Amino acid sequence: QHLDPVIAGSAQGDFVVTWGDDTDGNGTYQIRAAEYAASGASTQAEWTVNTESAGDQLCPGAALNATGTLIIAWEDDMDGNGVYQILARGY
Repeated sequence: QHLDPVIAGSAQGDFVVTWGDDTDGNGTYQIRAAEYAASGASTQAEWTVNTESAGDQLCPGAALNATGTLIIAWEDDMDGNGVYQILARGY
């Protein structure tokens, strides 16, 4: 299952799509992303954004600037206690 897609685009038209992903069907979500050129051609294979796979990672947000800097933020409950923190990664 894939949820909460977010698209971040640069002024040049390149874009990144992020989403919550439960492809393995274990009931917990990871944050995945894929990068595309303005033409729509894939420029990088899909990857997992979060480095900790325990618990839920939900509700991604993303920003991509003109120089190609990408920031992805999401809600994280890696300890499974129902209290979420905000995490982010830059690329």
